[in-house]
Amino acid sequence: MSEETRSLLERIQHVEDVLAINDLRARYCHLVDERRYEEVLALFTFDAEVHMAGSAVGTEELSRYWTKGAFLALGISNMWHFSHNQTLEIDNDQARGEALIECYAIVNDEPVVIAAKCLEEFRRVDGRWLIAKKSTANTTYYQGPYSEGPTPNSLLWLA
Repeated sequence: MSEETRSLLERIQHVEDVLAINDLRARYCHLVDERRYEEVLALFTFDAEVHMAGSAVGTEELSRYWTKGAFLALGISNMWHFSHNQTLEIDNDQARGEALIECYAIVNDEPVVIAAKCLEEFRRVDGRWLIAKKSTANTTYYQGPYSEGPTPNSLLWLA
């Protein structure tokens, strides 16, 4: 195989990887918003870490985190995620990236808005990209009542 052909195949593989990971990110948001937690679990590696609205590491903890309602314990009854400005660096079967998250939720029967940066790691397992880590710990910009919205004094990153 010529160097030019190899380069083209590598570039095609990179594009396919980016598309697969971005689909994984979108699928995660849709499934969480639809409360399809058993399907959410299938998107994670066996040793995955989640640090958002609590923490969980590994399949057993993740199962409790999702199916026992980490969000319900915080009074979150509904939510709608929007992921923006995604970055991604791929190195063979590992990838990492960031996404800005905008989330509208109902918390204790009140509408709130949350803005955060999500730090993410992905791993290819048996030819399929999975989530290895998702974290908004220490990267939340704003969380508060929707009716008020963010103000310069309420933005957490300015504190």
